[in-house]
Amino acid sequence: DAWSYSIFYAINSGLIDEFESVESLYYFDYALESVDTPTGKRTYTSNFVPYVWSIRDLDSSNDYQMAEVYYKCGLSELGNSVFKASYMRNFNGLVPGNNTDKYSTDFATNTSLFFSTLNDGLFGVRFYNHGKDVIIKPNLPIRWKTAEYNCDKLNFKFSKKHNKVEYVIS
Repeated sequence: DAWSYSIFYAINSGLIDEFESVESLYYFDYALESVDTPTGKRTYTSNFVPYVWSIRDLDSSNDYQMAEVYYKCGLSELGNSVFKASYMRNFNGLVPGNNTDKYSTDFATNTSLFFSTLNDGLFGVRFYNHGKDVIIKPNLPIRWKTAEYNCDKLNFKFSKKHNKVEYVIS
């Protein structure tokens, strides 16, 4: 059995094309154990048993990377489900506002993955050439009516009324 990292590392590094990427993502659905939560889906890193920390785990770093590759492959609703399940669990957990799993408050690795997924995945903002070039490919949830993205190099507003979608970029 492969584990989740072998899927999203191949996609994020560009080792496989778009078709192979989408095809690879089905592995999460048919091969890896997952858990449905009230806020979305979470998937184990592998099916290796017994449980071993970092080998078979249900953790946010895995979820955030999985959500980001779903977004990159145009599977926004799956990305939204995985992303929301993980951040809702973390931010509303035993240590409110903590973006790590379980009781750990001394690691920040999940925080960088959270922001990468939020920026590159959900809002679809990718800067290139030291911030001089940007590609915007938002993956906002279908039910969202408005959203706004602000940073020092780019601002955009999204709004949806009836069947009309509008983006204002500055």
